Amino acid sequence: MQSLEIACDTILSNKAKVMIAGGFDDISEEGSYEFANMKATSNAETEFAMGREPTEMSRPATTTRAGVCGGIQPKLYSG
Repeated sequence: MQSLEIACDTILSNKAKVMIAGGFDDISEEGSYEFANMKATSNAETEFAMGREPTEMSRPATTTRAGVCGGIQPKLYSG
C-alpha cells in the first residue's frame, strides 16, 4: 500500500501527471499454514473430486464455496 500512497501523493502535489505503482505479498510457509488452519483456503483435491475445474474453484457468492484459491491476483487501479 505504501507504493500506492506515494504515487497518489506525488500526483496530488503536481510533481507528476502519471505514476505506476505496484507491490506484492510475500507468500510464506507460516502464512499458508495459518490460512489452512482457519480453513480459509479451498482444497484442490476435494474440489477435483467433486468434479470442479480449476476455473470453478473460486465461488465467493455460492453456498458451496470452500474458501479462497491461492495465486497471483493482479489489480489495476485508475483514478
